Formats: sequence, C-alpha cells, structure tokens
Amino acid sequence: MIFMLNHIKFPLIQKGLLLLKISPTLLLLYSALILTLILSYRRRHYYKFSSRVPGPPQWPLLGCAKLRYEGPEGMVTMLHHYVDYFRTLGSCIAGTFYGDKYLIVSLSPAYTNFFLTKILKKSDLYQAVSNLFRDGVLGLSTIAKWRVDRKMIGPSFNHSVIKTYISIFFEESNLLVQKCHPLMQRGEAFYPGDLLNLATFDMVIRSTLGENPRAQDHSDHPAVRAMMDILNSIHVRLSHPFLMRDFWSNLLGYTKLEKSYEKIFRDFTRDIVRRIATQDSQEKSFSFATHMMQNEMDEEDLITHVVNVVFAGTDTTKTANFAVLLMLAIHPEVQEKAYQELTSILGCDKTREPTYEELLRMNYLEMVIKEALRLFPPVPIVARQVSTDSDKLEDLQLPKGASIVLDIYMLHRDARYFPNPDLFDPERFTLTESAKRPIGSYLPFLFGSRDCIGRKYAMLQVKTVVSTLLRNYRILPSQTCGTMEEVEILIQTTSKFAPHCQIKLKSRD
Repeated sequence: MIFMLNHIKFPLIQKGLLLLKISPTLLLLYSALILTLILSYRRRHYYKFSSRVPGPPQWPLLGCAKLRYEGPEGMVTMLHHYVDYFRTLGSCIAGTFYGDKYLIVSLSPAYTNFFLTKILKKSDLYQAVSNLFRDGVLGLSTIAKWRVDRKMIGPSFNHSVIKTYISIFFEESNLLVQKCHPLMQRGEAFYPGDLLNLATFDMVIRSTLGENPRAQDHSDHPAVRAMMDILNSIHVRLSHPFLMRDFWSNLLGYTKLEKSYEKIFRDFTRDIVRRIATQDSQEKSFSFATHMMQNEMDEEDLITHVVNVVFAGTDTTKTANFAVLLMLAIHPEVQEKAYQELTSILGCDKTREPTYEELLRMNYLEMVIKEALRLFPPVPIVARQVSTDSDKLEDLQLPKGASIVLDIYMLHRDARYFPNPDLFDPERFTLTESAKRPIGSYLPFLFGSRDCIGRKYAMLQVKTVVSTLLRNYRILPSQTCGTMEEVEILIQTTSKFAPHCQIKLKSRD
C-alpha cells in the first residue's frame, strides 16, 4: 500500500498532496489514525464493558479471530484457550472481539440460564446462514415471527406424532445394517459418518415430507450433496470474520455458490411439496409438510420451513449417532451392558420392531447417549444478541449489539459438575447424579423457550438406530481410533469427527 502511494499516477492527487505538503506515507498514517479513532468511538460501549470483565489476549482489529485461521481445529484451540483463561482467573465470563463483532462468552450455568431465558434474539453471527434459512426457525426472523412459527410447528413434534415415526426409523436402520454388511464381511474399518448421513437424511425426509428419497441406495443423491456443500461453505464463512460480511462474500463468490446449492435443495423439496399438494386426503400420509399445509401458507414459506427442519434434523442426529457408536467401540464393557439391556427388553429376535414403550425402557442406552452428547454436542456453540440497552447481568450493563456466546462444548467439560470430564462415563446420568447438577450445566438441546423442538424426535431416532445396529453387530474400535485420546472432534457449524475416527463391525450371529 505504501509503495502504491509513493507512486501515485493521478495528477490532481499529486498536486493536492504537494499543496498540503503531506507525503503519501504520512497520509496513510493519518488515515489509519482517523480510522482507529472512528472504530474506537463506535466500540466505546464494548470497551466500557471489557474494562469490567477479563478477556483473552487479542490481535489488533481481528480480536481473537486469528486462532480460526488455523483451520477447523482452530476453534477448538480457541475454546481451550478460553477455558484455561477462565480457570486461571476464576472467572466465568469474558469479552473479546472477533473481527468487528464483540463476543461475551459464558461458561457459567447461572449466567447461561439468564442468557437462554432473557436474551432470545439470534446473533448476527448467523448472518452466514440467513440466505439458506431465510425467516424460518433457524434463521434471523424477528422474535414475534419466531413465536408464531414455533407454535405452528410444535404439534408436528408431540408424542403422538413422533411415535408414528418409529417404523420409519426402524426400516432405515435395518437398511443401514444391510449397507454395513459388506464392510463387516471384509473386516474393514470405516468412517460411519457417511452412511449415517444418508440414513438420517432418509429418516428426516420421510418424516417431514412423507416420501422416501432413498439416499441410502444412492450415495451421490444431489440433495444430500447440496446440503453438505452448503454446510461446508457456511463453515468457511464463519471461520473468517470478513467473509461474514455480504460485501466480501459476494465479491469472492461464496454467496453465488451457496445460492446454487440452495436452489438444488429447494427444487428437490418443491417437487415433493407439489406432489403432496395434488394428492387427495386419503392418499396423504401424515407428515410435517401435510400438517403445515393446513395453515394456509404459500409454497415458498412451506419450503423454507421444511428446509429448516431437514437441516436441523439431519446433520445433528448423524453426529449424535456417530458419537454413540464411537464411544461404544472404545468402551466394550459399556457396549455389553447396553446390549444386555436390549436383549432383556426386545429378546433375541433382531427383526422385531421396538415399540415406543420399549424404547422408553432403554434407560441405560439413554444414559450412554446423554454422555456421548455431553462429550460431543452436535451443536457446540450457540449465540444470541443483546438487542436493547436495558439488559443487565447482575450489575453489568450488557452492551447493545454484543453477541452472547454459549460455549456448550466446554460447559460440558466443567470439572465442577463433571469430574474427570474427558472420561466417558454413562453413570453420570443416573437420576441421582443428574439431580446434583444445576440447570444450565448440560445443554445438548438447550432449554428455555428457544430449546430444540426436535429433542424427543432425536432421542427416539438415536435409540432406534443404535439399538438396531447393536442387535446385529459388535462395534469394534479401529487401529486409528482405539482410545479416547485418539478421538478428534472438529468444531464447525456443527461438530464433526476427524476422518481417522473409524470403527469396525463383527456379526453377533
């Protein structure tokens, strides 16, 4: 930049600089100073808040953002950096800049309770997903619209409806067993995320749209590929502060790329919605889409709601199932106890579909699932935004515009509530042990009015998938991932397991 200024080719600018007797280098320094003063003034309420809370070492202008440039694992580095800093200072809240965004990070259950119940607006950090989710429940809609949508969607996830999905879960789980069979016969270690992604996609589409996309039979399904491409692009944008700005995202082509992927997925959804609309009432099976059609919304709004539900349900349940299978592989004694529970409830007939009541009786398996979600929450970070000047945390005035970041990944590893937090121990979730922990210390599905509406759906689905696989196979560790120390999680938009996190299968016959 200095080289360019010293070789200015524009005569008027050259004459102006000579007239003012200012060198190009000095002009650059003055400009930088003025820009710094402007930014400091605009950030004054953030600086005031920062003076009262601790914060990690930061880089000028970028804040702590440089840590993210190391790749997906950079976020884990940042999270560990935070928790070490908190433990050193005995603090449970900190403030920092992430590019031009100011973040207030909470690791206290008490503060988390406050943020989840009082701060309802989603953070503008989610701007990167606004084109995809629009004004759906995962998007940046107003609180008023979100409340209306939540009330409208709620009946699709009550007990009586979710119970009807068990047959879908079991059918797709049995197909997953078949897809795993050649890998088992060859004794191959494999990454289960790919197969689980196809299976959970089929389950979610069948329960939301009432049609079977048969992604498990077509691993290159265009809608699945588009969904993963969108999520990868969004992660890249969230990993770089400047890409969260529409200007740079548009300039560098990310927005155009995401819209092309989004079109593929919305067209896929639109085709199914239109087929449902032409069916008579006797042909239609109950699904999320048929329920929403009763609310007299236009086609694009319906598609937006379906996109929100499918994205929310597919990637997260894939991660949850993956986490449970990996933990069972590494902990054979836990796996055996879970298997014995299954045989005591379901008997030895592997082809029998479990009932809703039988799934509820799988108490130990539920403890296993909860512990896996503690260590590897599918949504590791949640952010809300302070929208008024009147929000206070005890005696602290929260600065308007700041993003409240709930670091669920590290909340779940707080030794005060989970001794030896890096160990896998399902006994943490007995009724007695669970009662000892404060609300806000365990948040795989959040809580409060903006909790995960699909929590019951997710638990039933994971129970069905894992129990079906366990009834057919022993889950074994691979050479590349046989201990907890070898498990590597990548904190992205959702949690991802590294490619070397593989398992092997052995038939129970």
